[in-house]
Amino acid sequence: MKTMFKSLAAPAALLTLTTPSLAADYANNPAYAGHPFETQLWHGLVLALMYATVGAMLLFLSFKAIDKAITKIDLEGEILKGNVAAAIFSAGILIGMAIILAAAIG
Repeated sequence: MKTMFKSLAAPAALLTLTTPSLAADYANNPAYAGHPFETQLWHGLVLALMYATVGAMLLFLSFKAIDKAITKIDLEGEILKGNVAAAIFSAGILIGMAIILAAAIG
């Protein structure tokens, strides 16, 4: 395996070329001209991690806001008691907010 890939250049190049957004960044952004594919890969991974973190925080905050504004019960307490309806309602809120946040962030 060591002889097949002597550095990360080949796997990073393959991943970069198969990822449309990173490949488009590489092709269209003059700031990347002359940079190796590893730089592109790490840049994309860091951005993805940042967007995931911001999205998770916004999802948590929006769930808490909706829980306080709409429901008059403690959803987390009801779920811990085994209330399946509260769990399904919470899942619906989370899925709906995730779709909205994904469209807003992406």
